[in-house]
Parts: sequence; structure tokens; C-alpha cells
Amino acid sequence: MCLALFREAAAAGQLRDGDIDGYVLASRAMVCGLARMAADGHLPPAGEGETLSQLDFALTLFMADVFRD
Repeated sequence: MCLALFREAAAAGQLRDGDIDGYVLASRAMVCGLARMAADGHLPPAGEGETLSQLDFALTLFMADVFRD
């Protein structure tokens, strides 16, 4: 499913130049790594509800490097 979404985005000209398989691997690693960090308590201390904001911010930074403006 993830591969199909990246292929669709590439076909629409939405991705920066790069290897689609690499983007899939990097995105899975990013999401799994962040989830593991959250589960293990390795994110910076945050107030109630701020953990999701931290995760959203990290994913937004990552996606900014993958997708064209």
C-alpha cells in the first residue's frame, strides 16, 4: 500500500527526485522509530496531548524533504 501511494505521488510529480523504494523504507523507519521512541519514553518531556504534536512536527519535517512544495 505504501509503495503504491509513493508511486502515485511520483506519477503526479509530487515527489522530489529520488528512489521510491528508498522513500518507502525511510518513511517506514521514521514512523516505526517514532512509535518506538514514544512507547519507550524516549521523547522529550511533554505535557498532556503534546506528544502527538511532537510526532506530527517530526513527520512534517520528514515529509517536507520528500514532497515538492
